[in-house]
Amino acid sequence: MSTTEYAIAAPKTRRPPAKKPRISRKMHQALEAYITGTAKTQVEAAAKAGISSEHFCRALKIRPPAAGCTAGRGSATSGVAARDDP
Repeated sequence: MSTTEYAIAAPKTRRPPAKKPRISRKMHQALEAYITGTAKTQVEAAAKAGISSEHFCRALKIRPPAAGCTAGRGSATSGVAARDDP
């Protein structure tokens, strides 16, 4: 007769927290230009940073961290508030 050993299953452990998505240097440059107002449109900000306008606009819609990387700035320095003025 042969004996069969059964492996004891280890209890499931919690997953480590997910890493924050990294924002590329070019994306950060485009965000800086757009937020500070040196670029008046998203297309212009993307062109200044050397990325496609589609990639930049998609990143603003899909990845909240990309839009929130400049969240530490006050509303006085955000270019979005300045654009609303006629």
